[in-house]
Amino acid sequence: MEKKGRAVVLALGAFFVMAFVQSMCMALLSELWGPEQAQAGQTLVLGLSAIIVTALLALADKTLPQPVLRPVMRVSTDGLTAAVCALLGAAANCTLSAGLSVASFNEQLLAEYTQAVPMGKGAALWLELAAYCLLIPVMEEMLFRGFILDVLRQAFPLAAAAGLECLIFAWGHGQILWFLYALAMGGVLTWLRLKTGSLYAPIAFHIAFNGANYLQPWLYSAAGENRQGLVVLFLAGLLVCLCTAVALMRLRQKGKG
Repeated sequence: MEKKGRAVVLALGAFFVMAFVQSMCMALLSELWGPEQAQAGQTLVLGLSAIIVTALLALADKTLPQPVLRPVMRVSTDGLTAAVCALLGAAANCTLSAGLSVASFNEQLLAEYTQAVPMGKGAALWLELAAYCLLIPVMEEMLFRGFILDVLRQAFPLAAAAGLECLIFAWGHGQILWFLYALAMGGVLTWLRLKTGSLYAPIAFHIAFNGANYLQPWLYSAAGENRQGLVVLFLAGLLVCLCTAVALMRLRQKGKG
């Protein structure tokens, strides 16, 4: 019981450190630039926070009697597996977006979900790409699918550890639709980590998932921005997701992961 309690404290502690660093960076920016400029600089704050948290994770891992992060970071994955994971991530994003557009959700919830999207807040494109398509995905995978998952696996059965890790990941996304989407996405990312044994597979998925947001204007334009076109886009994305998931499982069976 003591071992399980220690693992939960470590996992939640790592999560709260991330939240604390983000809050402190935002507060500092608000103090220096004012609330309005700080809101516009959210991308910069999240990017800097990701760098700081990544460094803190590396330091924390060194203090553990049995490091959990360094061993998994040494496990590589081949280019083909990474490419399939990236394609799965991009297709999952398009499928989710088209599905939300087609489905009849509560308008207020959908508006809150859309407003919470951090991209397109006035930051330079290169800064957004660096933050949302590199720094944040790498940091979150190191934190959740790396540190938190493996700390929990030392004390809990695999299914319980994975479930707790996914709940912590989803909890950090707040709003109910974001929570549900993050819970599902966390499950996929955890499956990729466990299936390949490497953090680089979920990192590839996560980078492509976030990057696909910048392709959506062209995809929606091609779909005609009407319900029928969005249904076609949703079904096409779902088909690509299924095909890439099957391809990934076949690659693993052949020992190519």
